[in-house]
Order: sequence, then C-alpha cells, then structure tokens
Amino acid sequence: TSMIAVVKDVLSDTKYGKKYEHLIELSEKYPNEKFYKLISISTTRFAGYFHDVLYAILADIKIIIESLRERSENDDDKDAKLLLKRISNIRFLALLSGMVDIYSTLGKLCGILQKVNLFIWERKQMVEKYLDNMGLMINELHSDTATRTKWCTLNKYWPLLEKKQIGEEIVALEEE
Repeated sequence: TSMIAVVKDVLSDTKYGKKYEHLIELSEKYPNEKFYKLISISTTRFAGYFHDVLYAILADIKIIIESLRERSENDDDKDAKLLLKRISNIRFLALLSGMVDIYSTLGKLCGILQKVNLFIWERKQMVEKYLDNMGLMINELHSDTATRTKWCTLNKYWPLLEKKQIGEEIVALEEE
C-alpha cells in the first residue's frame, strides 16, 4: 500500500464524527501539546498545502495511535486494528517525517514560483537554492551520516526526520 493511501485512510477514519470527537477528548490529556485539525487531501492544491496535511497527522500521531488502540481494544473495531497496524511502526513514522520535510521544501519552492514581482534572475537564484537544498537532502540520506550513530547530522536537511520527538515515538513502538 502506498504512503498516500495510508494517509488517506487515517484521515477518512479519524477526521469526522465520534472518532474525531474521541481524538479531541484524548488531546485534552496533553494540555501542553497543540492539537492540529486534520485536513483533507486535495488534488488541486500545491505542495505547501500537502505539507500541512502531513504535518497535522505527524503532530497528532501519538493521539491518533492512542485513539486507534482504544477503539480496537474496547470496541473490537477491526478497521481500527488494521489501521493501527499500518501506522504504528517505524517505517510509517520515518516515511511520514521524511515526506513532511520534503514537502516543506517543495512548498517554499512553489511559493517562489508563484511570486509575481521578481526579476527572472532573482527567481532563478532562489529556485536554484531550493533545488540545491533538495540535492543535499538526497545526498545526506545516501551518505554514511545516515547511520544510526550519526543520526543527529540529518537535522540540517531533514529536521523532522531527525527530531527527537519522532525518535521517542519510534522507541515507544519498538518496546511494544
């Protein structure tokens, strides 16, 4: 299953009705953390919007997983069990984090391309900067710095992939 299909399934399962109310109730257990409103995926929006969709899921992942766990245990909800299995793993969290980082850069690039009051050489220079940054992101993943012992060096190009919070989520999943 593609990553986008899983994201769509998370949104369709948790974005409306009693399931969404349950997320809000669970979020109240964490008053120091911001709860992001989940946003539907749109095929007509730019990369910046897609970043916001993915970021909301990533920011709320702890609550989403907790909600799915409760539903699968208390209600014997088979859909919740299946979705929980698909998202409560290292691969999903790492891919989601990486996608948020990629779409953050793409969103900034799209913003530059949409600006109307730029000279062509200014636009070219700004676009080259973001394309170079994306190249560095790719190189960083293919280099020896992407090993677990040097994970912290990813911060410059992959801030969410490296972020401590994601690491804690992954460790919690590994312990279960």
